Amino acid sequence: MTQSLQKLFTFEEFLRFLEEQPENIRYELHDGDIIQMPPPVGDQEKIVAF
Repeated sequence: MTQSLQKLFTFEEFLRFLEEQPENIRYELHDGDIIQMPPPVGDQEKIVAF
């Protein structure tokens, strides 16, 4: 069995990545992985819109 190594991102690389992405999609850097966050719903959506 072969396991591929996944590249871990630094904070500086994450910031450069964010510059290239649309502003309406949110991302999070978690333990070196870039994760797309789901859109807020319900009360969270109201707070974000505020």
